[in-house]
Amino acid sequence: PSKRALSFFRHHLSQLATARPLFAPRMETVSEFMHSLQPQVQILDKTALLFKLYQTYCEVRAERGEMTESFDEFLYWGNIIL
Repeated sequence: PSKRALSFFRHHLSQLATARPLFAPRMETVSEFMHSLQPQVQILDKTALLFKLYQTYCEVRAERGEMTESFDEFLYWGNIIL
């Protein structure tokens, strides 16, 4: 799913290949794949996603009449969710 994992996969694929040269399929990360499906959609950075997630969390908790925690307290769980 990430660029790092993709580079490891490419390396190990090249190690397994017995014939040279190797024709490999096009490989891309999940983010690159999603962007290729909808190129007009902007991909947000992790900080923007955390703020959007926190905003949604606060709205859902407010609908239920529950108290919300501060952004600092939410930050740990927000990173896990993302």
